[in-house]
Amino acid sequence: MDDEVKRVPPLEKVRLRKLTATDGAMYVGVEIEYRVGTQQPTRLQFGLAPGDAVQLGEQLTQLGEKLQSTEH
Repeated sequence: MDDEVKRVPPLEKVRLRKLTATDGAMYVGVEIEYRVGTQQPTRLQFGLAPGDAVQLGEQLTQLGEKLQSTEH
């Protein structure tokens, strides 16, 4: 696996969806949309296990609170 992080432009839209796999497993579907210059939007989709989605939500909450504080 390549250790280089590929950065994308600022996100224009983020959508969450409930996904069900063919075996019945449930996932949190995340769809992000961004645009490079004047090109058509690019959409990326991926699924998170429910526990991973909860952890991501907690981390995003902590980061948002830190960024809103005057002491960051």
